[in-house]
Amino acid sequence: MGAEESKNQKRDAEHNGFTKSQVEMLLKQQKQMYDEKLNELLYKQNQKSAEMRISEDAIRAEAKKEVERVLREQFGQNVPSPQPSCIPSTSTTPTQAQVPFRSPTTYSYSQKDLQNLVATGTHTSSPTTQQTSLYPNISTPPASSPRVVQDPFESYVFVNKPDEAKRLQPTAPPASSRDRSTSRQRNRNNEADNEVKCPTCRNTYTLNIYQCSKGHSSCKTCKDNGRLCGICRDMITTMRNISLEIFIAEKKVKCPNTENGCSLWIKRCDVDTHLKVCIFRDMPCPLSDIFGLCLWKGKLTQMASHFDDVHQMHRQADVDKEMYLLNINNNVNIVHFIVIGTYNFLFHVKIQDDKLYMTTQALGTDNSARKWIYEIHIYNKSEPRRKYQYMDTCHSINIPVNEIITNARCAVIPLSYASSFINEDKLTYKFFIKKEFNNNEFPKNNRGQGARRRT
Repeated sequence: MGAEESKNQKRDAEHNGFTKSQVEMLLKQQKQMYDEKLNELLYKQNQKSAEMRISEDAIRAEAKKEVERVLREQFGQNVPSPQPSCIPSTSTTPTQAQVPFRSPTTYSYSQKDLQNLVATGTHTSSPTTQQTSLYPNISTPPASSPRVVQDPFESYVFVNKPDEAKRLQPTAPPASSRDRSTSRQRNRNNEADNEVKCPTCRNTYTLNIYQCSKGHSSCKTCKDNGRLCGICRDMITTMRNISLEIFIAEKKVKCPNTENGCSLWIKRCDVDTHLKVCIFRDMPCPLSDIFGLCLWKGKLTQMASHFDDVHQMHRQADVDKEMYLLNINNNVNIVHFIVIGTYNFLFHVKIQDDKLYMTTQALGTDNSARKWIYEIHIYNKSEPRRKYQYMDTCHSINIPVNEIITNARCAVIPLSYASSFINEDKLTYKFFIKKEFNNNEFPKNNRGQGARRRT
């Protein structure tokens, strides 16, 4: 038997055409090349796994804190920490993490290719019968065949490693992280996204919305112009879309005077009302409603320069300045333009129907005017112990002064009583305009003046 086997081995060696040492050297080279390639693939895979593990650990820790916080809010402080689903809670033995372990793999290599590789160093692409060999065939594949990359973990099995038993393994792929603050941002300032436009004219809907026979909505302008529905080309009827009208009316939009400085967001149904009192609108000269002489229009910030240039006679008075009235028995109508910082006021003095009327208007909204008060002092210098004093809240310029006087919402003094303060044919008076402070609100320039008495 032994003699026959040795003869067969010699015959096979002669038939193959290469010696045993050549085969061993070739196999050693192939093994070294394969190990280098495998180590390179494993190194790249480990880098990717490490990066994924870092992000997974951070997400897992944040999720655990969030779950614990919710449980504490619902059940109190003594709440056990939640167990991840990848670790069985009923197991009595410690769970061990799974780590890769390389298992032996068989590879095929043809004798004809091996013989050709020893002789020329190249690989033939002709199909041959594959035999089991210890090392893989890593020769260069033909150019026409697609390249197949073997998964480096395909030949691995998982075994337990005691020192990594407590390391958690994810049960699902991690979700991509997102910025919580970004998800909570409101898009109210994005006016283009908030607009609902008419499909017929592509303009923003007005408050009156009409429908065609098929229920498509169009704006009032398209209906009045006799246009057809922009969707189905039917006639626009008189049927109203009440639901959409309510939605549009309650929707908040920017003030049309945004470019001039108004930063308010108001309901669409209140736009017309707001435009009548918006301080950033084009305002007419206040004297045009009183005397009907000036046709100027401009911004509130341009009002002071307009009075300085055109109405200088109405810029003679000022707060805490002694003023005089002559011939109070004659009807007069006097208006003084007052500037305090960035705020503008009109102080009115009017004599009619044997009465003296005095009031102050603030050039602003009603809310802004209510923050200011005015005070009037009428006195006779020769009688220092007598004085008429009146204090009231300023009115807005949006309220006509004739309405204020007619309703007696101002200082009203009978001329018979006002005449008692005349000295040297003059009625002396002063007026003050100041901002009203709450009990807990004081001016910023009262430092070093001691405590302020509240009355």
